[in-house]
Amino acid sequence: MAAQLQQGGVETTYLPEYDTAHPLWWYNYWDGNEYLTPDFDNIPIQTFIETSLERWQGFVAAVHPADRQILAESVFFQNAVAMFLMGNATQEQLVNYAREVQRIASPLNPVLIYFRQNDVPAALRRICAIRGMAFQRELLENMETFPYLKQRNLKGLAGVTVLWQDIQKLTDAIFAEYHIRKLMIETSVGNWPDYRQRILDFLELPISL
Repeated sequence: MAAQLQQGGVETTYLPEYDTAHPLWWYNYWDGNEYLTPDFDNIPIQTFIETSLERWQGFVAAVHPADRQILAESVFFQNAVAMFLMGNATQEQLVNYAREVQRIASPLNPVLIYFRQNDVPAALRRICAIRGMAFQRELLENMETFPYLKQRNLKGLAGVTVLWQDIQKLTDAIFAEYHIRKLMIETSVGNWPDYRQRILDFLELPISL
């Protein structure tokens, strides 16, 4: 999308979720050699939530008024709401967090594009099949260390499926409540040229793929 916008003459900055200098990450996730998981066992979840909100405030102050389009991958749901739920944040905490992010980000006139899978178990199986057993083992090992799974004695693909389904229920509810410009796209078929064109049409940008 960033390349497409730039080709159409729209100045664009892309913030990928894995960027080691990402301005909206809320913990020290990169030690110079590898990505780290948040220390949910020793740091209260509310501390992470407050840090995230502070990062949002700093980000908005730094880029407003924006002179370009900023594509920030996964910052509304995956790298925040989903991970806070994995750290055992309550639904009330997360709904309040999401509302506050919307309020803080409002000066930027944000647009939320929500990629969704109707069948979560099938999506998880498909991802593991595509990425292989090494990915599946790493995924399970990482997920099983988080409080959400440990406190519910959830294990293996079945446990991760429960987590992902609960994440989706929460993000669906937040998405429905949000009043910023938003678009939901069901991505099971994987027709990304179509999805990108739908986004461009939604944004009313005179660009075609």
